[in-house]
Amino acid sequence: MTIEEKIRERQINLNNNWPKITDVETEAMNYVRERLADKGLKQILSTVKMDKTTAFAALASDKQLAKIFSSFLDVYDSLPYHPDLAFDAAWRSLEYSIRVYADRAWRYKEDKPLHDIFPKISSEVVESLINKEADLKDAFEYLVSNTSISAARYTIVRLFYAKQLSEAPQIKFVRERVEKVLPKDMLEAIEKVYMDGEGRMNARNVKDVARRLIRLLNGQDIQIGDTSYKPIPLCDRIELLISGILYTSRCERFHGDIYSPLKSSKTTLLTYYEYYFLALASMLFFWVAFYKLIERNGNDQCVKFSNLKESVITTIDRMNDILSNK
Repeated sequence: MTIEEKIRERQINLNNNWPKITDVETEAMNYVRERLADKGLKQILSTVKMDKTTAFAALASDKQLAKIFSSFLDVYDSLPYHPDLAFDAAWRSLEYSIRVYADRAWRYKEDKPLHDIFPKISSEVVESLINKEADLKDAFEYLVSNTSISAARYTIVRLFYAKQLSEAPQIKFVRERVEKVLPKDMLEAIEKVYMDGEGRMNARNVKDVARRLIRLLNGQDIQIGDTSYKPIPLCDRIELLISGILYTSRCERFHGDIYSPLKSSKTTLLTYYEYYFLALASMLFFWVAFYKLIERNGNDQCVKFSNLKESVITTIDRMNDILSNK
């Protein structure tokens, strides 16, 4: 029996025998379980600790804030074995917190498209805090220095290809925003250098371009063919992560024709790493937006960026230790 047939059988067994059977046991899931046990760990994610007294006061005084926080707690339900679902919950909470902040700070209402808010969030909220808070800067830099190559590769595929079921307006937005934050004419240069005469890019070239995208995300220069490109500003690096990598993956999960990534014969440790990265990045931005909402209420002590930094570094170190192929 092939691996595809084994997984298909397990998928059917899950459907027919739930709740006695609660998941599709993939080889990657078993690896994660064994490695967690070897390390004496129950989870890969390390939470952001809050000051209990000030957090209680902040949530008690703002019902909308309490609603956002209760929504965020859904992140923990699916871990450690389904970071894809944790990503969904983290993004939903991030989106909700961004909308509430945009309403309170800028009077943006529900009819304002979310993707029109991203540039302002990137520059006026995230960048300004990174420039002011050393621990947040360290957390962001450590995060992007460990960007999932799979997530970056997927973004490249979506920038240059479009499946019929993925041709949502959001995908068009992703390309428009990425074109604005990337160096001028860079996407055209990529097409010229890496795509063949029939407008296709092979897997090796997709991975090569994804590595260059990660270099830009890390504030480094890159080379495309004979053209050199200087590092992009911090605000553009932030928006490239939010509008490019995270939003592309979010749109595909909501609008695309994808299989369940962690219940598939294609599931690998890299798949786990990809979705842990997407979830963690969404959580970092969530905590920034959450902090700003609390700050506007005059209570900014319950979330400390030193704790956010510790969470990011610990989680990524565990990801590299447990989800690597070494």
